[in-house]
This record gives sequence, structure tokens and C-alpha cells, in this order.
Amino acid sequence: MINLLCGLPILLQAGGTPATATTTTPGDALPPAARQAISRQMVEHASKLGTLLTAVLLLDHDQVRRYASDIASAPMVARPLPGEKDTVIAQIPKRFFELQDQLATQAKALSEAAGRHDDAQMGAAFGKVTDTCVTCHAAFLWKGQSAH
Repeated sequence: MINLLCGLPILLQAGGTPATATTTTPGDALPPAARQAISRQMVEHASKLGTLLTAVLLLDHDQVRRYASDIASAPMVARPLPGEKDTVIAQIPKRFFELQDQLATQAKALSEAAGRHDDAQMGAAFGKVTDTCVTCHAAFLWKGQSAH
């Protein structure tokens, strides 16, 4: 399953686009240094999301709670300080930070649903987590760089 998620960039590179892709302005592109700054966090999310998907599908509440909690409490990319303009972090659009917060909130809700063994809420919460991932990828994955 991890291989499937790690192949997402290849799928998108081949021309696939999410149906719910959000539009962004040209200024929302991530400069290469900013991409590099967040890449480790994205790789860690991808590895956990593959395991999380399997756990949700198998209704493994303990695993869902664990991995969703890991995502919710993972270190976040720090926002730039007020007045900070010439750093790599200052180049990251505000929308990225909003989606980062949204992911943490939704992963926490997923963990809580798993803790209650509420399968319907767990499925709905997992959908919201992945929707946030797709929204962020639609906004930033290939913006400002060639997909080919």
C-alpha cells in the first residue's frame, strides 16, 4: 500500500488530476528550496497514510488510532515569524499552513473515532484526511514546475 501512495506523484506526473482539485494563484507555487524544506514531512505522511488506509479498511481501531494520532501530533512546518521575508519558510504560501493545520485536526478526529470504535465516523474522518491531502497536492505538488 505504501508503494501505491509513493506512486501518487508518478500518477499525477502522467496526467492524472484529482476531481476536487482546488485552484490556486500563480504566486502559490512552492520554490525549490521550500519544496525541499517540506519534503521529509511529506514522505513521513505518505508512509503512515499507506498503513492507515489498510488499518481503516480492516477496521483495526488500535492501528488507526495510533497512526492517525502520529499524523495529528507530528512536528509541523513552522510558520514564518512576523516580518520574516528572506527565509525559505517565508516563501511557503499561507494556504499550505492552513492545510497543515486542517490535516492535524482531521487526523485527530480520525484517531478519536477509532478510539470509540465508531466505524462510520472513522470512514468519514479518513475521507476528510485524504481530501486534505489531495487538496494540498492539487495546490502545490506540481505548481511552478514541470509535471513531465
